[in-house]
Amino acid sequence: MFDLNVFNERLIETINKSGEIFLSHTMAGDKFAIRFVCAQTNVSERNIYKAWEIINSSAKKLLKQFD
Repeated sequence: MFDLNVFNERLIETINKSGEIFLSHTMAGDKFAIRFVCAQTNVSERNIYKAWEIINSSAKKLLKQFD
């Protein structure tokens, strides 16, 4: 069975190890939730799109390991 909490935790570990962006997490009840902060003075729209590309591509790669 697919465990989304495990997947999200591994996704954050993978992304943070890359050093390209930093994600944090929180627990909402028994759910492992990814936190992405983009409300900072020097963050541009381009930065947010780049972060989404990193998250999306990392998630796709990681999903293949869960098949």
